Amino acid sequence: MKNNPIRPTQQKRSLKTQQKILKVVGKLLREGQFEKATVQDIVRQSGSSIGAFYGRFKDKNAALFSFYDEHCLQLEAAVLPILDPNREDGLFLPQILSQFVQATVQHTFAHAEILRAGTIKFSDLEDDPFLARARRMNQEIYRALLAILQARRAEFEHPDESLAAMFVMGIVGSLTRDALTMGQKLMQTSASSQVLEKELTRMVFGYLAVSSA
Repeated sequence: MKNNPIRPTQQKRSLKTQQKILKVVGKLLREGQFEKATVQDIVRQSGSSIGAFYGRFKDKNAALFSFYDEHCLQLEAAVLPILDPNREDGLFLPQILSQFVQATVQHTFAHAEILRAGTIKFSDLEDDPFLARARRMNQEIYRALLAILQARRAEFEHPDESLAAMFVMGIVGSLTRDALTMGQKLMQTSASSQVLEKELTRMVFGYLAVSSA
C-alpha cells in the first residue's frame, strides 16, 4: 500500500458512500472485529456495493487508512487554531495550553476505538502510509506548538522552546494514549477525560514553569 492509498472522488454521492463505509470501519474497530471482517462484510453493513468500495479504496487496509486520515484531520482542526500565535482573543499562555490539552484529550477519547482496537500498526517501512500520516500530523502540531511558545516567550521559564515543544507533545499525546490503552490494565481503573485533562495540564505547567493563574 502506497503513501496515498485513497482513490480521489468528486461526486457528493460517492462521498456519502465513503462515509457509510468508514462508519462501518469504526464500528468494526470498536467491536474488535475489523481484522476478521471481509470487504464483503463491510459492503453489506454499509449498504453499498463491491464496485462502490473498490472504486474508492484499493483494499480493506486502504479503508482503514482513510478512517485514520480523518482522525488526523479532525485532531489537526481541533488543536491548530488553538496554537495560532496570531490569535487576538487576549488569552495568556496558561489558558492556551489548557485548551490544547483539553482538545487533545477530548478528541483522543472520542476516537478511542483507533487506539483500543490495536488495529493500526506502524511498520518500519519508509513508505508505510500510517506512519507517514502520523509524522505529518505530529510535524504540524509541533510547528504550531513551537510557534506559540516562541510568541509567548515571556510567559514561561523553560530555556529551550524547541525542546519544550517536543516534550509537551510527548507528555500530552503519549500519556493520553496510555490512559486509554494501558491505564485500566495497570491500575484496575480508568481516569475520566476531565481528570486526565486536569493532571496533564498540571504537568505541562510544571514542566514549562508557567503560572497557572
